[in-house]
Amino acid sequence: MKLPSVDVAKSFMADVPKANAFLLWNGNKLMNLEELESALDYMPSEIFSSHVTDSKNDFSNWVLHVIKDDYLAELLSKENSRERMISVLKRRIMDLKEIINREEKRTKTIKPFKKKHTETKKTKKVSVLPTKKKEKKKEKLPPPKEKEYLRHESEHIHFCIKQFLWGFVLGIILSAIVFIWF
Repeated sequence: MKLPSVDVAKSFMADVPKANAFLLWNGNKLMNLEELESALDYMPSEIFSSHVTDSKNDFSNWVLHVIKDDYLAELLSKENSRERMISVLKRRIMDLKEIINREEKRTKTIKPFKKKHTETKKTKKVSVLPTKKKEKKKEKLPPPKEKEYLRHESEHIHFCIKQFLWGFVLGIILSAIVFIWF
């Protein structure tokens, strides 16, 4: 199986024009492959059997002539079972989405190329006058990040609580000693 290009995969997954929508026997319209897969999932047997018989397969014909996915149309034409058709459709939709997603990820990771300024072969003009040295600016430290600040603050609170508890326990012990001796 030859995988389609990204543009072709997008066209397979796109909605068809309203004039080319698949009209089910009960009057519902299907606009794309995902709607077809969903409709097959919930379609009553009598509607399915009106579209798929031993001599015809309306779903395969629609995919071939309207969606223009020859590969999927061929697979669907070989199936007479609704469950098998759903399985074939799910697999094809998953493959098409994977092609589209892979391309989107690839284009997000590629950064646009920026031309760097290159010097020409002309000779540079050199100034004879003394140049001032550039003063280095003192870099200001950025304010602490909120999470770091909260971490330090929580450590401080824990330290204070420990000190309070140690003082409290020590006070109770000393008062007990004083109470016993006097």
